[in-house]
Amino acid sequence: MLPDMKPTVPKLAAEVILVGRPVGWSEQKVAAAEEGMNSGNGNSVDYEVLQLQPSELTSALEKFGQTSPGGLAVLVPSEPDVARVLSVNAPTDIKMTVVASALPPSLPNSWQAVVPSRLEVSYALGYLSAILAQEDGTRAVGLFGVHSPSVQHSEVEAALAGIYAVNPNLAAAPIHISASVGVASAPRTTVGNTYVPSSVASTPIYSNTAQVVLSFTSVARYRHSFETSGSRIFSMSDSRLAAPVVAVPGTPSPEALNVVFSEYAAGKWQPGMRTVHSQSLLRFLSGSLPASLLAESHAVEDSLRNGTVDPRSAWTNLPPAVRTLWSSRVFGTS
Repeated sequence: MLPDMKPTVPKLAAEVILVGRPVGWSEQKVAAAEEGMNSGNGNSVDYEVLQLQPSELTSALEKFGQTSPGGLAVLVPSEPDVARVLSVNAPTDIKMTVVASALPPSLPNSWQAVVPSRLEVSYALGYLSAILAQEDGTRAVGLFGVHSPSVQHSEVEAALAGIYAVNPNLAAAPIHISASVGVASAPRTTVGNTYVPSSVASTPIYSNTAQVVLSFTSVARYRHSFETSGSRIFSMSDSRLAAPVVAVPGTPSPEALNVVFSEYAAGKWQPGMRTVHSQSLLRFLSGSLPASLLAESHAVEDSLRNGTVDPRSAWTNLPPAVRTLWSSRVFGTS
């Protein structure tokens, strides 16, 4: 070997498969992120991008398994195609990663899911719901699903931190559905200048005004009640539900491939959930939202991504009296 020659290091094989039309993804956008990916993984991953329909996925994976055993397939499905993608019979000798807006409940044990941070999503939704409540004059945000066993307290805390970061004078209270009243809320009491719930009793909320709601669980069952009350909902879970839902978690942007490929190249790829900072933390479902809200969305996403804002720290920095009341009267702890 000549002195100026370096040994050739074989590249690892990967395939990025766009299934349907995932929001924020295209062959061109993946190519635009290529420079960052190359600098992150030392050019050690050789990948190609395919745009397929769900019916074409099985044969494509079988072919990839034959040509690149041990390789990595990264699936990026559109929201309607997530369940179908997860049910595909993938070859057992390739690594499977799916990029999604939230951890799929039916994720196969051997697969990896790349998703945005739930705490960052909660903070951003809380922040933007407060912006909207402030702009439309209701000055109140209803929290739906906070008592559900499936909802983590840390997610509610992050959302509250986002709400109070906008304006500590905004009202925030749990809401639930009453068959006789429709959308209802807990009464509120004041600690300093910040509203917090005083009980969990059901009383009518915001009569004759449109509501801004932050939902931690699906509102599909109660969609009619929310529509009747004029609600606009920022939802953690209703990615496929249209009005009255206006914003939901977004699928991580193509830059997330930098993390996936870097760990793959370093031999650190693992199945299970992998959270990433994302340039597309949220997805908006309504074209009628104020332009100022969309601008605020970019600003808060940037702050979360670069670490200027940390949801956990934002919660702990709230006044102790506020945190204590939420903990004791909503979370059931002291």
